[in-house]
Amino acid sequence: MKFLVDILRRRHLSFLLLIIFHSGLFAQLNVVPTYFLNDPVTNTQLVAFENSRALLIGIDNYKQVEPRLSSVKSVNTFAAFLNKNHGFPLNNISVLTNENATKQKIISALNKLSQTGSADRIIIYFAGRGLTFAGSRGVEDGFLITNDAVVRDYTTANQTSISLTSLKTILNEFKSKHVLILLDCSIGPIPVLKRYTTAAPVKTQTSKNLQGRVHHLIAAGDRSDIIKDKIATETSPFLQAFLSSFEVAYTDKNADGSISGSEIASAMSIRGVISVSGRVIPHSGYILDGGGDFSFILPNLQRQMRINFDINPVDASVSIEGKKIPNINVPTVIVNSHGFRKYNISRQGYTTLTGEIFVDGQTDLTLKVELIKIPTRDLLVEINQPDARIFVNGIFKAKVEKKYLMEDVKPGLYTIRTDLEGYLSDSIQFDVNEVKLYKHTLKLKSKNGWLSVHSNKGVRIDLDGIFVASKDLKLKEVTMGGHKIRLYGLGFPETIKEVFVDMSDTVEITAMLERPTAGGATWRSMIVPGWGQIYGLRPTTGYVIMGSTVGSIGASIWAYSQYNSSNTSYNDYISKYDLEVKKDISIRDTSLLSIYRSSRDSSYKIAKTNFNVSLVTAGLMVACYLYNLSDIFINDPETLYVREEMRALNLLDKKKTNAELKLRPKYDGVEIALSIDF
Repeated sequence: MKFLVDILRRRHLSFLLLIIFHSGLFAQLNVVPTYFLNDPVTNTQLVAFENSRALLIGIDNYKQVEPRLSSVKSVNTFAAFLNKNHGFPLNNISVLTNENATKQKIISALNKLSQTGSADRIIIYFAGRGLTFAGSRGVEDGFLITNDAVVRDYTTANQTSISLTSLKTILNEFKSKHVLILLDCSIGPIPVLKRYTTAAPVKTQTSKNLQGRVHHLIAAGDRSDIIKDKIATETSPFLQAFLSSFEVAYTDKNADGSISGSEIASAMSIRGVISVSGRVIPHSGYILDGGGDFSFILPNLQRQMRINFDINPVDASVSIEGKKIPNINVPTVIVNSHGFRKYNISRQGYTTLTGEIFVDGQTDLTLKVELIKIPTRDLLVEINQPDARIFVNGIFKAKVEKKYLMEDVKPGLYTIRTDLEGYLSDSIQFDVNEVKLYKHTLKLKSKNGWLSVHSNKGVRIDLDGIFVASKDLKLKEVTMGGHKIRLYGLGFPETIKEVFVDMSDTVEITAMLERPTAGGATWRSMIVPGWGQIYGLRPTTGYVIMGSTVGSIGASIWAYSQYNSSNTSYNDYISKYDLEVKKDISIRDTSLLSIYRSSRDSSYKIAKTNFNVSLVTAGLMVACYLYNLSDIFINDPETLYVREEMRALNLLDKKKTNAELKLRPKYDGVEIALSIDF
């Protein structure tokens, strides 16, 4: 029992806690990292700074003074160095070059920096030209020559450039604890408490360096020094000397894992600035000295490590070193050096967990935490549909996926209702009294219905004019009301069915379609020409044959009736003519006899013509019938569908590519729709 108590008192195991080390990649959150540094004297970890900002100014294109060759190149190189090696975010590095480096823009950028946090560090780098003028009382002042400066004398320089005196005034407004000013030019006198040219002193007390304030200035040379750039493709001699200080092992005098501003000044005063014109010793000093020192944490201690918190419940609040991390499923904090980190994990209704976790400087960490819930009256409602709305006692609370939890509620009656568009609402009433979890599942029933259609292979199904399935339509959700179902396919007669689907109802339809057969088409055509074609889903051909046959029969009947009429007239005139001839010549009417003979001959010709027409129309009738039989024999339905399917498959085989084939009957034959994706 004593062993268990000892475990529970340990700072890492206040609750069920599991730390898993791994080196996987995690998403970096927008959390301001705090940089730590170990004090080699006390072996304690100190906060070095929180954020890093820089203002880099480079001017090559001067009009009134001698141009520079490598100022812009130096600015770009320095920006990359600060970002890559020392954690300066790119959005915290302001760059002003050439035409953009006017007095107004530089002053504006400096004023903006003055509003940064007190725990931040700031670098101001100016690469350009510096001049010195004496005022009316003979007091000299150095001037940083901006791109738009006019430098005829002290007055014009003071109006259009930035004097070191005014720069000092602006720096006095800075809130930041550590500021390093680098002047990549020859200028003087510098406004410092004490100027150092050789053997600049080094501040070795890490604790004091980090806690105290400092405004440290390092200039490339005095006003009388001449420093010339080498070539435009290289950085300036001053920046080369500055960066080389980071490559020398003995620069870190106190071995605290960082290079300070005083250590850099000391190293540069020993090595000097080597330019085309010779070796120049930089001069430096402190505009403000509160015992602090600017710090560059060495790259080997600046690896960004991650502490990832896997917490249940996932919406718990997490804080590291007093800084809250955004509430997401796996909150992450970025740290930049090793040591202990204090954490706090809390959630309403759960016991708060506090402790420390050790960062070894080499491995990312995952901290799994299970918070212990404090017993309360809780309501849990589960819903069978996502995006449902929740109402508690008639008041809208939230739109949820599948669950809604109310924690630590007071005793009383709670009516929880859920609704969703297209569904019938559901509700439950809880009588909350005991301390426990009240749980219920609300079921939303759809206002729509379901439709199922079963047919045979090859049949396509359209629902309300839209193709939805082939052969079978399995339980499709449809709106309540009437729906039109169309069934069709290659060789199948089109079938239309209208159904009504009620709310939450399921309607099942079975419609087995039959294709026309060759035998059925043949016997129909034998009885009625054209009937077989209509039966075989070639109605146009069938109606043409049927109409032609009926027309030929009608014409034949009409021609035969005309023949009978003219033949009757012919026989009548023969009788009349013979009767008149048999009379006695004394009473025979010669004129009447002539009329009968003429009418007899005329009737004969008409009867003969009508007889020939009746023969022709009878022949047409027989020809239509025979064509009807031959057509149904050649184009019987079964052979037609097989032939059309083979033709479509041959088209697909020739293309050898992705294609979609649609075969559907038309009023006369079969329509083939082939969609090919080349």
